[in-house]
Amino acid sequence: MRQPALALLFVCLAFQSALAAPPQWEKDIEHFEAMDKANPPQKGGILFIGSSSIRKWDTERWFPNMHVLNRGFGGSEIEDSIYYADRIVLPYEPRIVVFYAGDNDIGHGKTPERVFDDYKKFAAIVHDKLPNARLVYFGVKASVKRWGLIDKIRQVNAMIETQTRTDDREMFIDTDLCMLGTDGKPRPELFVSDGLHMSDLGYEMWTAKVMPLLSPGQQELWVTTNDGKTHGFVVGTWKPISGDAPASLAAAPQVAASLDGKYDFLLDGSKIKVVNSISHADLASVDLPAKPRHLQVVFVEH
Repeated sequence: MRQPALALLFVCLAFQSALAAPPQWEKDIEHFEAMDKANPPQKGGILFIGSSSIRKWDTERWFPNMHVLNRGFGGSEIEDSIYYADRIVLPYEPRIVVFYAGDNDIGHGKTPERVFDDYKKFAAIVHDKLPNARLVYFGVKASVKRWGLIDKIRQVNAMIETQTRTDDREMFIDTDLCMLGTDGKPRPELFVSDGLHMSDLGYEMWTAKVMPLLSPGQQELWVTTNDGKTHGFVVGTWKPISGDAPASLAAAPQVAASLDGKYDFLLDGSKIKVVNSISHADLASVDLPAKPRHLQVVFVEH
């Protein structure tokens, strides 16, 4: 009995050692920590974190004069951001966390349910340690390279979007509609040659989608329908707003044809189609209980 017991002991020790071993991104994290030590980032800013789509996003270029910090690393998965959260998320005490991961998770064979569970774990860490921070999640993009996984991608996106509607601090950005062409497939011009990572045009569209969510307040689209009721939506995520309309609504609202040159609003029965003013690609469809009569966008401080 002695030899089996020793063998079991060695297996247990090897397993514990594997758990304790630093994951493959340790050098990237150490590099971030060295940068932080040499030039400590200001707290309370906007943190971009996640996989290579974040790492390759030139946030200083696309978000000038804004307090942004990019901590995207490698081809990471959500579990990697969970593992390193205490080193490259929490110390910065950001007011907004912009998060993109899950793409590689699906690509590496994880189920949508597993990806969804990992998202909830990451969100729980942010909410527990940074209770006032907003978490903005970019849905997993439909890419040329991973088009064969689109059903799983849409499944996990639907689960995460539903989850974000349960917490006002969470916001989901749909990347599906804006990245598809008239043929219903990913637009090649939004990607570089590998068909996975984005081109400047792709990042231009992502920037337009997230920019309204990065201010201390938020832009809101308020709609008056034919039944005389008002309905509010957060610009960018188009998440419904509970409560009364803000006092800043004009007494005689106008139909808003566009917003800051970024969005066009088209009336379509009891829906509002949101279109990118630059590419004319569909961004979202906002459902209403009745036909809209007036549209107005206001900025609300929070």
